[in-house]
Amino acid sequence: METTIDMKSWASWMDDSFSHQPRDPDAFEAYLKNEHKKIGDLVDEDTYLEKLEEFNHYYIGFFDSFVEFVEEDIRENHDQEIPDWLDSHIDWKSFARDYQCSGDYWHTTVGGWLHVFRTF
Repeated sequence: METTIDMKSWASWMDDSFSHQPRDPDAFEAYLKNEHKKIGDLVDEDTYLEKLEEFNHYYIGFFDSFVEFVEEDIRENHDQEIPDWLDSHIDWKSFARDYQCSGDYWHTTVGGWLHVFRTF
């Protein structure tokens, strides 16, 4: 049976304990779960800040789908704009498969959103 972490209780404890908060608590929880850790494992400020720094480095954001992430990533991270005549011929699903096969990204669905992380 999967254990559910009470993020509201944890967040109120964190408010009293530390000044730094994750930009997306659900994604932070998913990141920790991927590392086989739980919120309760972060018992001191140094451990918490170390994991928060890692999370901030690896977390890209949340999207409706992995295809949406790939399209946004390609459009925003290349110097040239894709011409309209070419845009309609791009197979974004194929690009998404290539991204997934690269091993450079991992993702998980939390709260109906696809949260994407880099592995590098």
